[in-house]
Amino acid sequence: ENAIRSKLKKLERNTQLDILELARYGYARHRQGVAYLLEKLPPEEAQRILADRTDAEGTLRLARLGFSSVPKNIYLAQGIQTIDLSYNTSLRTIPIKQLAQLPQLKQLILRGAFYLKTNDKWKAALAEALPQVELVF
Repeated sequence: ENAIRSKLKKLERNTQLDILELARYGYARHRQGVAYLLEKLPPEEAQRILADRTDAEGTLRLARLGFSSVPKNIYLAQGIQTIDLSYNTSLRTIPIKQLAQLPQLKQLILRGAFYLKTNDKWKAALAEALPQVELVF
């Protein structure tokens, strides 16, 4: 996922190709390029990708996508009870204000997110803003 995102960004800088169309094709065909698409797509399309990655139990699966920060349009996800961000080892920040717009959110799964696990300031801010959300490391 990281390699795809970096290749798409490099192509975006160096060519006249419609990189967004290439990314859409890659996602439709191979379910790859999610991180890039969530950064670049208009809200309606990003919402469809988030819905596509949400299972019947209300878990949004964003594990192993190479996020260093969670896209700010995460609030577009509807009916989410759990967000799985496991093994995004570069993850440094999660937008608490946007998470607050997900009233049904009960759990954040952050296995392998070592920076966040040791960031007491961030954990305290999340607990204050969203006391109902359980962190799973």
